[in-house]
Amino acid sequence: MENDDSEQNEPLSRFTTLPERISVRLHKQLMPGETIEFTLRSVVGSHTEGGFGGVKPGFSFGSARSGHVQNDQMGHPWLIITNQRLILVSKGLISFETRTFRFDQINSVELQQGVLSDKLLIQGMGVREVWEFRRKLRELSEKGAKYIQDKINKSMGDKNSQPSGGDPMNELKVRLAKGEITMDEFNTLKDALK
Repeated sequence: MENDDSEQNEPLSRFTTLPERISVRLHKQLMPGETIEFTLRSVVGSHTEGGFGGVKPGFSFGSARSGHVQNDQMGHPWLIITNQRLILVSKGLISFETRTFRFDQINSVELQQGVLSDKLLIQGMGVREVWEFRRKLRELSEKGAKYIQDKINKSMGDKNSQPSGGDPMNELKVRLAKGEITMDEFNTLKDALK
């Protein structure tokens, strides 16, 4: 019981403010113009990769037959959202691991709320991330999930609204490249433009 009280009395900043040692290392990895917009420390994190993903360092287990490898994150994993990507950081006593995802690489984000903790499931590019947050951080984990989803939606909107320069021929080429029209349709529409 005493442990539960001490957890409840922990300041919120312990879960939302990156420790200096992580912040310094992370800022060296940021791209020009990239800024950190949201951070949240999880209780534990893990990721599962498909057969084409390769193996990340850490404790790995899984079926060699299925080609899936699951890795648990050591230390206190951090979920970091920047203006350009999602960064997942795991800092242990002697390790520092980061995995990054552009928002257009993420297929889905889902928050599963439980009695004791909440789980954030992030899937994309053959990887499934599961990050668990304390229940007392529910408002922040909800905010993080919504923030990631908004960034995904924005990146998809940006892709769909890329200007073709107003030139109908360029627009046809873009539609062909995206797979929206076939080569036969392209040729028919190109002839119609002449």
